[in-house]
Amino acid sequence: MSEEEQKTYENETSAKKEEGPLDKPNYWGVLGSKNPAHGGKREGAGRPLGSKSKKPWKGMIELAEKYNLRVIEDAAEMHGQTYKNLKCGSFGDISVFSFYPNKHITTGEGGMLSTNDEELFIKAKSMRNLCFQEHKRFVHEDLGWNLRMTNIQAALGLAQLEKLEEHIVKKRHIGNLYDSFLHNSSLIQTPLKENEFSKNIYWVYGVVLTESISISAEEVQKRLRDLGIGTRPFFWPMHEQPILKKLGLFQDEHYPVSSILGRKGFYLPSGLNLTDSQIEKSANSLLSVLT
Repeated sequence: MSEEEQKTYENETSAKKEEGPLDKPNYWGVLGSKNPAHGGKREGAGRPLGSKSKKPWKGMIELAEKYNLRVIEDAAEMHGQTYKNLKCGSFGDISVFSFYPNKHITTGEGGMLSTNDEELFIKAKSMRNLCFQEHKRFVHEDLGWNLRMTNIQAALGLAQLEKLEEHIVKKRHIGNLYDSFLHNSSLIQTPLKENEFSKNIYWVYGVVLTESISISAEEVQKRLRDLGIGTRPFFWPMHEQPILKKLGLFQDEHYPVSSILGRKGFYLPSGLNLTDSQIEKSANSLLSVLT
């Protein structure tokens, strides 16, 4: 960790301690804006939080209607997840899924957009195919992209879709197994198993080092790597991204939860092909490097 990153972390952590501990409650999302849609004077778009948010969808949709917003549902990792028994990916004007290899359904790369708005559907379908016109193919009225999915990728995705429920059962088994080995440790925060409106489908199994341990996630990951255990870090905070700073964004802005998670969080192995003994080895290895 660089000197600048350490200073930022100390400032963020200090601010967070005034608000309360990170692990109570066990949510990692923050939602809200002082000036939604610029006072409602023009149409805009909002990106709601995914599985970590404790804000109900009803409030989000009411807010969107009040300020004439479009709701873009980030369902990137939510294949098969439900919210109050309704399928995730059905709430937004546009909902988006990822088919990256570590998702419950994969096509190798790429993703999917879903909508029940015919106008948005036609527009999105055109934009993903370079905005070719039906009668004058190479005359373009709009700019588009070459984002077409191949038939081979689509076939792979459809085959994966048939196994989605099987994958969720396996992922929940992995999550429960990790919980059984790690739940007594005061040095880490484990994923929330369920709440009043949803049950974890364990896209990944993420842990966060608590305030009682001084080392960073980066150091713990290094120790695990030396034991042959692969891990992946959490995403780095947006407000600390160098390129965004260079563009003049996030000046003098502080988001302590993001800063803490970026430095204290990482994912343990949770692939569908892992055996119970491999999960046990990963969990015990983590406990051994923390003590």
